[in-house]
Amino acid sequence: MTSIIVENSYAITILNKVEDYVIKPFLSDIPKVDRLIVILNKNSGYDQPESKIKEFFDLINVKIDLIYVNDVTNFFQIFLLVKSICSQSGSPSWVNISCGSGIGMSALAIFSVNRNIPMVIYEKETDRTIMVSPKKIQKMDIFDPIYVNLIKDIAGGKNTIRQLATSNRIDKSTVSRRLKNLISMEIVDRMDNSRHAYKFSLSEFGRWFLENFRAVIIK
Repeated sequence: MTSIIVENSYAITILNKVEDYVIKPFLSDIPKVDRLIVILNKNSGYDQPESKIKEFFDLINVKIDLIYVNDVTNFFQIFLLVKSICSQSGSPSWVNISCGSGIGMSALAIFSVNRNIPMVIYEKETDRTIMVSPKKIQKMDIFDPIYVNLIKDIAGGKNTIRQLATSNRIDKSTVSRRLKNLISMEIVDRMDNSRHAYKFSLSEFGRWFLENFRAVIIK
């Protein structure tokens, strides 16, 4: 069997309207790559964002490959495309799963978890980039009803351990343990200590998770 030799490191992203989600991770301290594969729609009408990313990556000397598809929100189209890319080039250093919502992004995330590929997320609200380890997600059943309900409740404004325990009819120690796991997975953030109790919010990844897996976890 002939092994695949990867001369340069590379990453994969989807471009969906906003170029910042593609550009900003390269201004952070995430691992640098020599090449970026950008998946985008044919005739998307996003000429300006496309032009901006070409200009930016030319300036920082990162090779950019544009791959056009019919629909970046199509699960199977994205999943099979990324699988094909990896079969030719080996696994990427990371994938960017922050570029818009949609089933296509879910396909990219699921593929990454299955292949142990780190996931990068740019948080526009805080202007920061985080890297999520797939191992943190693999070791837990994130679709466990308790996790699902905690995520939904936090999104709905129930943001203290007492509120979450009452809403889910479980003890506070159980809520605390589950919240620690969600924090370790970077789905939940602990806010600054208030006068009475810690408050919790969904991270950018948590909001992404809630949005992209909405059909599965919201019933």
